[in-house]
Order: sequence, then structure tokens, then C-alpha cells
Amino acid sequence: MTGPTTTADTTTPLTPVKETPAQKVERIKREKASWSIMDDIRRYSREGFSAIDADDLTVRFRAWGLYTQGDGRGTRGEEMPFFMMRVRTPNGFIDSRMVRRITEISDRYGRGSIDITNRQNFQLHWLRIEDIPTIWESLAEVGWTSMGACGDNPRTVTGCSLAGVEHDELIDASPIALAVDRFLNGNPEYGNLPRKFKITITGSGAPTRRSTTSARRPYGAPTAWSDSTSASAVASPRSRTSRCSSRPSCIRSRCPRSWRRSRRSSATRTSCA
Repeated sequence: MTGPTTTADTTTPLTPVKETPAQKVERIKREKASWSIMDDIRRYSREGFSAIDADDLTVRFRAWGLYTQGDGRGTRGEEMPFFMMRVRTPNGFIDSRMVRRITEISDRYGRGSIDITNRQNFQLHWLRIEDIPTIWESLAEVGWTSMGACGDNPRTVTGCSLAGVEHDELIDASPIALAVDRFLNGNPEYGNLPRKFKITITGSGAPTRRSTTSARRPYGAPTAWSDSTSASAVASPRSRTSRCSSRPSCIRSRCPRSWRRSRRSSATRTSCA
């Protein structure tokens, strides 16, 4: 009589699946909410650039409008211990106090450099981590913040640059844009989206004028307003960019045959050569 036989274990251990860059970002955001690290940033300002946690530096800082001046991966050049700060500017509205303040900050902390972005925001460069809290306090005094200007969250709510003064606008939508921006920015329910989310709210009467990101046709707008109106179809007084009706992929700035205006139509499209 023989006893029970045993079978050798022939299974092989599973090979760990390598985490993708996108999965890494999502894991970092799950482990700690990006909008919860203000105190950590203040601590880094006291301890210096070398003290910054790598996950904070590469992921969570973005929700506070902060990128390193270079990323070290070739996309934005060699990483340096300085920051770009994007300042959230809903509907692009600023007053004289804000203009003076960002000029002062740039001259004192940013080597005199200021960007104005195509989504109505401002950007400062060459900022040291040691100065970030002071810059935040200075911006807050005039009602400005960098919170939510970058990162996987609702970005600055943009709108018509002539809201409230344009002759042919349907409504002045700027109060709505500002209210939506206040509701979304800093709201933890929207602080960890799969990717950035951009919104424009405009009541402009011109279907292809002065919007700065993908927009939807407002209720009551003429049917000429296309739901696909986007930044590629903006025509501003200084720089006109058009998308030809015959060639949807064609986007040309200052195209000599791009736009003709008449009293009967706010914009008549022509085809590029």
C-alpha cells in the first residue's frame, strides 16, 4: 500500500507589471491630494529646493500653478532649481492694482519676466522656492492666486475679453464665468480629474470672435455659431487666426485671405490659397 503522492509545484511567480507614467501620476494623486500640500510648500521654502519631495515636485506642485523652470527630460530643457508660476485670471479680468503688483513681483523675484498666455493667464519665471509663500501673499492682497492654474483640475474659466462692452454681445457672461471659477477652484470634489478640464463661458454675439478655448453655443445664439468654435477660430483686433471652411485642418494666423467683414455678417469665411 502506498501513501499519497505529491505533485511538484510547476507554477512560476507572476512578473510585476511595470507602472506606466500615467499610472504613477494617478497613484501619487491618490496617496495625497495635490491641494493639501500648501503647508508642505511653506516648509520647503524654509528648507530649500533640495528638501522638496520628488512626488510633490513632479505632480502635486502643478495644482498650485508651479512647474520647475525645466523638466530635465528635454521637454522644457534641463531642470533648474527655479519655478514658473501661472497666475489664475478668470475671464482675463485684471485691474490696475493687479497690473502693478505682478510687475513688482516680476521685477523683484522673476528677473523682469512676465508671460500673458492664450488662456488669459499670467506667468512668472525664475522664482525661487524660498520666495513662493511671499509671492502668494502679495498676490492674495489684490485678489489673485496661482491655485488651480495647472494640474489635473478645472483650469481657469475663460471668457470674452470684451464682455460687458461689446456692442453685439447677447449677454455679459463674465459674472457667470467668475462664479463658476470660484465654485470649481479649490473644490476637493474636482481636485483630482483624469486630466485638465478647460471651460469657456461667453455671450459674445460673434460666433468666432474673442473666445480662448473650446466653447459651446449659448442659448439663443444664431445658428452661425458653431459648437466647434475654439481657439483656432479666434479673430482678435490684433491677431486674427482663422480656420478655412474648405480646409478644416488649415489654421493660419494673419492669413491675407482669412476674413472679410461686412455689415450683413460679422465674419465671412474665404478659403486659403
